[in-house]
Amino acid sequence: MNELLEKIWSISLDLDDSPSDELTDLIDEAQEQNQSDDLSEALFSCAKCDDLDKLVYILNASAWCGSDNGAALQRTLELWLYGANENKIYVALNVETYPFRDKVEMEKCLIEIQTKYPQFGEKCESLINSRNKLTENT
Repeated sequence: MNELLEKIWSISLDLDDSPSDELTDLIDEAQEQNQSDDLSEALFSCAKCDDLDKLVYILNASAWCGSDNGAALQRTLELWLYGANENKIYVALNVETYPFRDKVEMEKCLIEIQTKYPQFGEKCESLINSRNKLTENT
């Protein structure tokens, strides 16, 4: 598994482009070896502080590679939002999904993050406002 994770990290990525077949093939293989679609903790343990945007990109790709459409990953990211690791909070806030299925729970958690970690305030506010607009239009 560690060899696969190293291969994933060694791929040169254009964060503005779609994931390559090479990346998605390696993610598929890692998910199979891990016997889980959620590689977030394993990938996070390999990440360096300056690799957080790369980790977000890889996790976004991994959500589409697995068989559960990112459900297991989402649960882990929600736990990260309740945690105290600022790097994990950054990653969880920047993956391309709304945290929490329940809008009220999302708002409660994000408001708490805004209070504890002002550097994430703008991102939290953006997620709250965006989801409010989404629910107004449905």
